[in-house]
Parts: sequence; structure tokens; C-alpha cells
Amino acid sequence: MHNFTIRDFEYLSGIKAHTIRIWEKRYALLSPSRSDSNIRFYTIGDLQLIFEISLLNKHGFKISHLSKLTQEQRKALIEELKSPAAQQENLINELFIKMFKLDGNGFLKKLNSYLQRNNINETISGVIYPFLQKTELLWNENHFGKEYERLVSNIIRQKLVIGIEEQSFTPHQTRTVIMLSPEDDYYETDLLYAQYLLKKSSVNVIYLGANVPQKDAVHLTINKQPDFVYIQINNDNGNTTRLLDKISKQFEQFRVVITGRQLISYDKLVPKNIQLKTSVPEAVDFIKQQ
Repeated sequence: MHNFTIRDFEYLSGIKAHTIRIWEKRYALLSPSRSDSNIRFYTIGDLQLIFEISLLNKHGFKISHLSKLTQEQRKALIEELKSPAAQQENLINELFIKMFKLDGNGFLKKLNSYLQRNNINETISGVIYPFLQKTELLWNENHFGKEYERLVSNIIRQKLVIGIEEQSFTPHQTRTVIMLSPEDDYYETDLLYAQYLLKKSSVNVIYLGANVPQKDAVHLTINKQPDFVYIQINNDNGNTTRLLDKISKQFEQFRVVITGRQLISYDKLVPKNIQLKTSVPEAVDFIKQQ
């Protein structure tokens, strides 16, 4: 089972590390263990506690009161929270617990239960995308092995495909976008989410998918003459600049919008025909506004 740092807790719960330490000292909420090198670490049980405490605290319960409750009492209070935002946050927390326990069946069951009460659009916007945002922070820090991501990515992919299929065709599409990830780049979840948002906005999407060979992408783009080429990068082989230059030359006649994990902190000049965006929604909004 994976151990967690206080930094992980900060990413996942939204509670500052300084605040968590205060809670530890003042209310004895947590008792972290220490590694042989004296580094503090926490268990998945500690993560579940922080999730419960932070959620209830956001909805008006004082830490001094929550610190005296049992887990069963905290869960009962959470079940009484009726706002959609509270229910969605609680589900996201539960999904993380299932993921870190490598419980794929439990993860799927939680999502399906929510889908029985809510439509796919609400599930994608209120649960799946916030979940992906949080996981993005963790993967960027390289704190977690890829097995966690692989476990849930196929489940999320299935739900995104459902959302994409439910978007009705409109004859008034004003622009066309070709979407792909480059060769040897197999992660597809963010690309599917972008496709979902674009189709929801009545954009004509030609979806090529992940791991697309260069010659195939270029040939199809020249033939289709899209308004934009949308490229999702999750694997730049350690050289973002070289990859961006290569893409720019491949699609030199077209406007290219690129998103990806490695690009969040990229601060160098980019070729004129490329627009770098830090998130999928930002990239989609850019395309819609052109």
C-alpha cells in the first residue's frame, strides 16, 4: 500500500500542509510514522481521515468538534450534506481511496452509482474532470507509480466515450478540428475530454486518437484542411523544445493548439503557428473564440 507525504495531502485535500500540522499538534488528528531517514509519512487511513475532516470543515463543522467524532459519526454527517458540490467532492475523495487501494471494481461501482442519479454531462463536469485535475498534480510530481493511473484511466475513458456519443450532431458547425497525440504517446484520457468539450460546443471533430504516426497525421490534415490541429502531449521524451519544433514544421500550414503535462511550466518561445495552453478547457475555449 502506498505511503503519502504531507505534500500529497495538500494536493489531494486542498488543505495547506501548515494547517494539517497544526491540526496534528492541537487536536491529535494524525500520528504520522517516520521512515529510516526520519521523513514523515502517512497511510491511506490517514488520507481518508483528512478527506472527511476537510469536507466537513468546509461545510461549517469545527475541527474541535470533528476531532472527537468516530469515523462512523463523520460519515453520517457527510451523508447529511445535500448540496451537489458536497456530494461531488465526497465522491471524488472516495474515488481516490479506491484508486490508491487498487480497487478498480470499487472505483467503477462508485462512478456507476453516481451515474444512476445524474446524467453523463454532470458526471464528467462535476466529478471526472476535477478528479483528473487532482491526479495531474500528483503525476507531475512523480510521487506515484503508473499502475494507479492505468487502473482508472480505462474506466474514465469508458465514461468519456459515453459522453462523446451522447452529443448530438448539429448542422451548424463553424469550425473543424483534427485531434491526436503523437507517435509513442499512448495516454488518451485528456484527449478524449477535449473531444467531449469540443463536440458539446458544436465543433466538427476529426478524432485520430493517441499514438498517431507522423505521416498519417500530416497526410490527413492536408486533405481535410481543418481550422485547427489539436495535439495532446504527455510524453516528450525529455525534450519539449525539439518536439514543438518538429510539430511546427509538420503542420506549418495550420494553426496548432497543444496541451500537455510537460507544458504547464514551459516558458520558452514557441513557433508562431503553435498555441500552448495549460489545460484542456483553456485550449477548447481558445478554439471556440477564434
